[in-house]
Amino acid sequence: HLGGANVLTRRIAAVLGADPVITTATDLEKKFAVDVFAAEQKCGIFPMASAKVVSAALLRGEAVGLFSEFPLEGSLPEGLVLCDSEGRTPAGNRPEAGIAVTISEAFRQGNAPFEKTVCLVPKVVSLGIGCKKDVSREAIRGFADAFLKEAGVCPEALFALASIDLKKDEPGLAELPRTLGI
Repeated sequence: HLGGANVLTRRIAAVLGADPVITTATDLEKKFAVDVFAAEQKCGIFPMASAKVVSAALLRGEAVGLFSEFPLEGSLPEGLVLCDSEGRTPAGNRPEAGIAVTISEAFRQGNAPFEKTVCLVPKVVSLGIGCKKDVSREAIRGFADAFLKEAGVCPEALFALASIDLKKDEPGLAELPRTLGI
């Protein structure tokens, strides 16, 4: 369902007057699907296998923790409980499975709040870069990667590179965003 097959199935069924056949458990049980949410919010998912663990916990009726470095709006989906950065609920419980909305590389390296954590990484980082004339794309990328690593930021959180307009024709700066898909 991550690729949109279930949505397409429902549309086609509506046009044809047919019954859609959906076999995805979270859709059938009307449960929160972390992978679909991540795609809708344009977040990376790491590791994808943990998304299945989170879905399985929700389907079993277990509480799934949610930690976010960012403000949340609205109410949480059924089954999710807000936790602190150490994975503890306001009551002091610690769900086994959970979701961390973060740009922190440390969470992806094993310092996550839950025993089984799926990290959702939003593309929210804009990196300002300056360079001398004719610096290669590879050199600029090396600098960017080193800077993000030192800052503890997931490279997947990067959504833009910025520089002064005088540098708009620098090949390295012009090529790197295309290479990174940003």
